[in-house]
Amino acid sequence: METESSVLTTSDRLLWAAFAIFILFWAFAGISAAIYIQFTYGSGETATGSDLWKQMALYLLGMFGGTALGLLLTRLVCRRFVSLQTQKRWFDALKEVLEDPYVMRRGPAVIKFFIWAVVPDRDAL
Repeated sequence: METESSVLTTSDRLLWAAFAIFILFWAFAGISAAIYIQFTYGSGETATGSDLWKQMALYLLGMFGGTALGLLLTRLVCRRFVSLQTQKRWFDALKEVLEDPYVMRRGPAVIKFFIWAVVPDRDAL
């Protein structure tokens, strides 16, 4: 009978850190694209009045769009290159994190998004 360890290894934690940095990189890329769009196609000046809301919406859209793209690309990489055993280990560890009362009060959605990205084959587990 095979016993599987649910403890995260150092390489698991390094991969999680790499995925988190990758997702943040894409969020920054989205903001950079929004700034590029504003300075290239807009007036290039700091907005005031009602144009300020348009500028804020553009930046937020860029940030959220970049983050969504980063999560999607992370999901595709995990689906292709991460084994089911590793995904099971990650899912078990992230489920334990979700049971923490502090996480439940502060922001379970962040953990749920990360689970969606790094454990794409939950149904196969």
